[in-house]
Amino acid sequence: MTRFLVIRVRGSNETKHTVEHTLLQMRLSRKHHAVIIDDTPQMKGKLRSAKDYITWGPATAESIALLLEKRGEVTGGKQLTNDYLAKNSKFKTIKEFAEAIANGPAKLSDAKGLKQLFRLAPPRKGFGHIKKPLPQGALGPRKEIDSLVKTMA
Repeated sequence: MTRFLVIRVRGSNETKHTVEHTLLQMRLSRKHHAVIIDDTPQMKGKLRSAKDYITWGPATAESIALLLEKRGEVTGGKQLTNDYLAKNSKFKTIKEFAEAIANGPAKLSDAKGLKQLFRLAPPRKGFGHIKKPLPQGALGPRKEIDSLVKTMA
């Protein structure tokens, strides 16, 4: 199953209630938050309705591993480590877990206590134009989201 990496680009000022509710359903409560979602018709509808506030692309194992290593949090606000993952899931390393998530059989919820939200920093050198869709701006679907994740992680 394909997974999407979704990043909220714009804040909540003057957002329609229906769009804000959709973003909250996807756990994107603030600007620069990221989540990994499944490629289902329901999620595609949510992506379509919130397209003016988010950007998304296919989640690769490299981008998931980078997010888990640098921005993965467990209960209590601690950093995710290989030791924690080995104790609380069936996976030994973060890279092995990222491969399983990208290829479909595993979910973030398979590791007990792992938060399913990634809090990212603003991108180095900025987004460019936020309010325009791709290719000029930062909004909407992307073929490759890895470069944006590298600048924000």
